[in-house]
This record gives sequence, structure tokens and C-alpha cells, in this order.
Amino acid sequence: MKKKRDGLMLFLYLLIGAVVGSILGEVLGTMLPFLQKGIVFGLMPPAELDLWFMDIVFGFRFQLNLAGALGLIAALFVYRR
Repeated sequence: MKKKRDGLMLFLYLLIGAVVGSILGEVLGTMLPFLQKGIVFGLMPPAELDLWFMDIVFGFRFQLNLAGALGLIAALFVYRR
């Protein structure tokens, strides 16, 4: 049970680090434009499955800028501490 809880906590730390870092990157991007540089990957455009009576759309998009990556690294350090 402890291992599952540790994995969940690591995921939460990384998620919070990425979100806070990305927000800071967007806010500080006007002064430091290199913080907004990043990558976007995922399923673009989303895949559609038309079953006549129902449409199902599968897709995701992950966008990470430099500040978000730094937030991930900081969150990992905080978690390991």
C-alpha cells in the first residue's frame, strides 16, 4: 500500500510542479521570452470513431514549456527531500 501511495504523491508533486512552472513561464514570458519556448505533442487532430448512433473522440495534447520543465525538476527535488 505504501508503494502505491508514494507513486500517487510523486504524480501529484510532478503535476503541481508542471502547472506552477507553466503558469510562471506564461507570466514571466513577457520579460524572459525563452521561458515560453516549449514542445507540444499528442494526438492532433483527435481520432474520431463514428458508430452511426454515437461519435467517440479520442485525443490528448501535452504542452510543456521550459519553465514547466524546471517546475517538474524542482518538484522532483522537493519530493526526494
